[in-house]
Amino acid sequence: MTNWINRLLEKKKAGKRTDASAEQRENAAAPFHAGDVVTQMLQNMQVTWETRQLPNNSTDYHFVYQRGDFRLLTRHNQHSVYVHYLFFMDASMIQIDHVRSVCNLFNQRFTELKVLYSINESKYKVDLHLSAAFRLTTWSKELEDDFARQLTLFFEDAREFRTMFKEQVGSDTKDPESTAAAEERERYLAFETELENEDALWRSHDTEHIVIGDLLRLATGSDDHELASLTVVTDNVTEQELDAERGFRLIKWPETEEMRTFDVTSFMVDDTGSAPKFRSHSSTLVLATLRGTLTVVLEAKEELNDTLYFNVTMTFGGDLPSPINSHDAQQADEHRRCNFVMSYSRKSEAEKHAEFEYLWQEAQDRRERGLDLSDEQEFVQLGHKADVAYNLYWGQHLYLNHSFLQALSHLENAYHLLYRDFHKMPKDERRRFFDLCYYIGMCYLRLQRPKQAYYYLDSLFNLNDIRYTQAYINCLVKGHDYRALGVINAVLANVQRIYDDEPEAPEEGRRRLKEFILFLRRSKARTLIDTERLDEAEKTLHELLADDNNHESHLLEMLALVAQMRAAAAAIAADKSTLSVTTEFPKTEKQ
Repeated sequence: MTNWINRLLEKKKAGKRTDASAEQRENAAAPFHAGDVVTQMLQNMQVTWETRQLPNNSTDYHFVYQRGDFRLLTRHNQHSVYVHYLFFMDASMIQIDHVRSVCNLFNQRFTELKVLYSINESKYKVDLHLSAAFRLTTWSKELEDDFARQLTLFFEDAREFRTMFKEQVGSDTKDPESTAAAEERERYLAFETELENEDALWRSHDTEHIVIGDLLRLATGSDDHELASLTVVTDNVTEQELDAERGFRLIKWPETEEMRTFDVTSFMVDDTGSAPKFRSHSSTLVLATLRGTLTVVLEAKEELNDTLYFNVTMTFGGDLPSPINSHDAQQADEHRRCNFVMSYSRKSEAEKHAEFEYLWQEAQDRRERGLDLSDEQEFVQLGHKADVAYNLYWGQHLYLNHSFLQALSHLENAYHLLYRDFHKMPKDERRRFFDLCYYIGMCYLRLQRPKQAYYYLDSLFNLNDIRYTQAYINCLVKGHDYRALGVINAVLANVQRIYDDEPEAPEEGRRRLKEFILFLRRSKARTLIDTERLDEAEKTLHELLADDNNHESHLLEMLALVAQMRAAAAAIAADKSTLSVTTEFPKTEKQ
């Protein structure tokens, strides 16, 4: 009986639904009145409103909802209405650029509604409003809930706009549109860079001769310089070639020649005879590029062990020096100069290969017999190829003999042949590869090019090798890197802890740790001076004087520099004080 009653009730309900559907179809056929739907929604939401008739059968509804000022515009028999949240914010007229920019940015981000602004001339301010379209249907509870959610969305987006505007006014950026465009451009360029797969154009360096291109690359860190002219001045003169005004020989390199391949080595050395000798004892080369001039002063230094040595001073600067002589280059700013030694070996190419072959074959024999190799033999075995080993041997040899520019030519040639196989190297070969990076980095450091050295030394920092860490910290200090002091303090604390916690460690190890600690403290003092923290630098130097007897003269020089910087700062402060007083209280003539 119960089941039968339930089925009967369900039939009645179904019948009611059928009747309701018919009623809806009947209502759907009737004309649609937007005003009736709006009125019913506002009544149910318990808000009061005012209406105003507009042309074209439009009605403007003005109401307040949760203290928000709203207007709703309806058109006769149209389902779409427009809702406006008025005067949700105002801004000073002088901020109109900010208003306009944030409005544009906001409207790009939020598509469901738009922010508008109007000018209030009487109060000299800008009023902000939000606007959105809303589609009406025959009234239902769901429609009314959607309308209430739309009004709540106005409040949320108004808060978002206020936040964006506050950030805009508080920042240095005056145009968020241009900022957003710049960000998009940066992302595009980053992706474009990712797609560039062409080789870095790393060429194999000529190891026998130094050319103008090598000097230009060292001076600027780039090969991307277009040469305009090359002027060469030398003291190798004859009576016919003597310059009447300057007293030395002046050569203008023909513009039709390839100036980048001008052979500096052959210019300074006469190797036509059986015993090469200095061709010129002093010469100056001036390269004019589109970005400035490079002045290179070469001076013969000495002959030692079948090798000719030259002092080289390079200055990369502005206008072409006139007159051209070595004194001009020596008077240039220190930070734009590079001083190093260049060498030329009297040994022929055949003699150099024979010297290498002897070491190479001996190393091969010892390896086959299972005997230990010397450090030099182990180093040249890296890569197991004779051409790589030849560059490693002469690169290390020239580095130890202070011929850093020539050493770089060999060492970078070896690096170019080895770096692709790094992931295949066993542990002992990787250690020697790290030595190769160390030598290249040290060459650049000795040539006063810390930024180029950083590329090779950065990967060595976490290997816990004192040599590598010392070179890396030197690189940061010489490169005026903002991270230098933080790295030094962290390493110093770690090494000092190890030194204090292991008093029974072997004496040689403790001695090396102590020397490393003193090096770190000296580096800290140099960094403090570089960043003008003079009180801390002076305190550190005085503490070092009691512990570092081997570098006393160097520490005293740094203390003198601190005093000199203090005196200069005091003089500047005194000048400013005098200027301020005389400006505020101008002197008057005595009556």
